[in-house]
Amino acid sequence: MSTDTIFNPDIFSNLDASAAAPTRAPILIDPISELNTATGAIQIHYTPRTMRSMVPFMDFTRKADRRWLNLLLTELQVVRLKSLQDTMIMTSTATAKRGLGQGSSKQTWQTFIDELVADKVHANRDFSEGQLKHLPNLLAELAKGKTLAGCATIEFINANTGDVLA
Repeated sequence: MSTDTIFNPDIFSNLDASAAAPTRAPILIDPISELNTATGAIQIHYTPRTMRSMVPFMDFTRKADRRWLNLLLTELQVVRLKSLQDTMIMTSTATAKRGLGQGSSKQTWQTFIDELVADKVHANRDFSEGQLKHLPNLLAELAKGKTLAGCATIEFINANTGDVLA
């Protein structure tokens, strides 16, 4: 066998350049820069766990995904300080409604993130589907701003069914 032998000259012949952007699991380094550089959606897999609640809680298949989400939420808490565009987005009305007994049903994105950080990051309570289904909406809004301009989104995938949380 010579050193000039090509084993598979057609290795790239079936490569489809128009294929959908690849999805992947998050990496723990820097969620904001990861969202800015990702070419496809970042997928986080979870298993729903119902207890005495109408809305299932989320058990993440990788512990690293929970830590990545905690980092992301903590960084989103200060994103409003980076530009006027981001401030306008974070002070606009969120699609997420406040919980029962917390006053008005409407809240800003900043309040939504602040409450998630206090409840889920600092108090280490479980995320629910009802809370995290709004996070992709916030990222879509922030993609129109400056800090996360054109960023990728997050998909929460139910490990039992393969469905995307919507």
